[in-house]
This record gives sequence, C-alpha cells and structure tokens, in this order.
Amino acid sequence: MEVNQSAEVRNWTIRRSGPQGEARVEEHQGQKFFSHKAPAEFEGRRFHIELARKEAEFATKGRFRVSYSIYNPFAVFDDLLTIWSEVRQATNIKVSKEIAEETLEFLYSVDDQKPSKVAGVSFGISSGGFLERLIIFLDGDVENMLDVSDHIAANILDFLSLTKQTPIDVRAVSMSDVDSRQPVQQILLVPYRRSVELSKDDISQAFAVPKALIPLLRLLREARNSTNPYYQLLCLFRIYEGLKKKIRADNFKKLGRNPAYPKPKRRVPENDFTRQYFQRWIGRPFEEFLDWVEHNFRDSIAHLVRKDPSARVPDPSSTKHALMTDRVNSMQISMLQVMILDEWEFMKKNGIA
Repeated sequence: MEVNQSAEVRNWTIRRSGPQGEARVEEHQGQKFFSHKAPAEFEGRRFHIELARKEAEFATKGRFRVSYSIYNPFAVFDDLLTIWSEVRQATNIKVSKEIAEETLEFLYSVDDQKPSKVAGVSFGISSGGFLERLIIFLDGDVENMLDVSDHIAANILDFLSLTKQTPIDVRAVSMSDVDSRQPVQQILLVPYRRSVELSKDDISQAFAVPKALIPLLRLLREARNSTNPYYQLLCLFRIYEGLKKKIRADNFKKLGRNPAYPKPKRRVPENDFTRQYFQRWIGRPFEEFLDWVEHNFRDSIAHLVRKDPSARVPDPSSTKHALMTDRVNSMQISMLQVMILDEWEFMKKNGIA
C-alpha cells in the first residue's frame, strides 16, 4: 500500500519529511486503522497519513465515518494531592444509557444554507461508560468530508465544554469508508517518548543564560508544553517579537552598528521539509519568513475580527488549518532555537551577556 505521509519534521538536521517504510492497516473493534511507528523527530507534531488516491479501495463519494478521539487534557493527573499520577479515563463525560448505543441523526447545512443533509452521530465509550470518541457519519465527497465533519464535531464539543464545564480536546482523527471499512486518512498527535540524559553541565549552563534571554526560554518551554497549535504559534511568535523589538534593540544601543563580533545571517535551508511545504522561502532570511507568519497566521489567530473584513478568520476546529499551523510552528521552532543561541553567543563574544 502506498501512503502519502505529510508528518512535520521539527529538527532540520533530519533530512526527510516522512518516515521510511509503509503503514500497515490493522483492525480494532471492527474498524480498520493505519498503524505506523513514528520516529523521534515527529514527537510533538501532528502526523498525517493518507491513502494514495491511485491505490484507493474506497469511492470518492459515498458514506464516510469520521472518528474523533477525545480526551480531557487534565486526565494525566489524579485527584489526590501526591506527586504520583495515574491516567484516568479519556474524559469525565459519562454517556447516558439512553444514547450509549444509538446513532443520532441531525440535519446540517453547508455554506450557511438551509439545513438539508443528514449527519449521524454516535459515541465510542469506555468500559466504565465514559466518552472516548465522537463519531460522525456523513454522505458526500471525500475531498470536503473532513471540513464538514470538523464543523459538526466542534459544535458538539464546544457546547459540551460550555454546559458540562469541562475541558475537551481532540487527540486524533480517523476517516474511513463505511461500506469497505477501508481507512482513508488519519491525523494524530505524536507524544514525546524518547529519553534524554541530564548532566552536570546542563545544570551549570542553566545559570549562565543571560537575564535578557530568560523570558524567551520560558516562552519556548510553554510552546513545547502545549498540544494546541494556535496557542503554540502565539507563544513562538512572541519570542520573535521579544528578540526583534526588545533584545536586539537593547544590544544595538550598547554596541552600535558595528559590533566586534557580528551575528551570522541565517537563511531558510533546503531540505525535504522545506522543499515540500515552504519551497518559496528556501534561501531567504529567517526574518522574512517570520514577518510572513505575522501577517498570515499570527494576526488572524490573535484577533477574532481582522482589519480586513473580507479576510477569513481561521476556524480553530479545522483539522486542515491545524496541520498548516503545525507546519509553520515546525519552522518557527527550528528558527527560534537557532536565533536564541545566536543571540546568546553574540552577547558573550561582545561582552554583554
């Protein structure tokens, strides 16, 4: 089976944009899913697997099943005030027996037209009766199926968060053809699993960070801790703002236009990842790309209403836009890591660290 893999690389030293080998199709509780071991460089990124169209065993139009694996982000903690943690059930929403085995039907519309299409909604439930998956059944074209199901799922999850006063997030999305049960595509968040070693040098170096750079490191850690691509993007872009408007401006005042040891001029490198997603930026300065991020992502994510009324504000429920934002974040993390270390070295060499 040929698979189109568009997972994001977060480290430019890994010169590939997708893992090697083929995805397997496995069956679980009567449903088929892709199975692929993601390598370490995909940790913390959204991983997208899609059945290549020429090998597809499903119709491009028909009935599709879109499953959203949901969870409570606070489920990693237990309710005891100890340092030990137990993983609880995926959510704390208990599904009533009345609808536990039902497929509910609702009318929905596309492009704000009068509701005329029928969507089926059912639930994946744990052995304890708690909600684990929200499953949407739709008839239509595979190309826009995910956009429609995202909108329906988000409406339900938004309302549950409001009325049940509980956090709910989506960990993975899986689409399959109902008739053949063949998986069509799968998007999931890859966890961090690799081990890293803590040394004495790590502790001593932690106290050598220039005071001016400490807020940037705090924001970088906050960004890495978040599984939400929009919040992550805002944290990352704030690092760039701090570097550009505060730290570099202060250093310029101290050293003038011609420091003894200037910073290297960084440009977007050419590798598998940049060739696949950001080809037009290859060879251009980091700053140009980050300014583009400001006008095309940061502004629209930070503000509910844009200055240009005709410009569309991105829908946080969109799986496709989350993937796009995730790719931009991969670029930002790689750039900002380099820029922070460059600034630190610049400050040390010029005696202002």
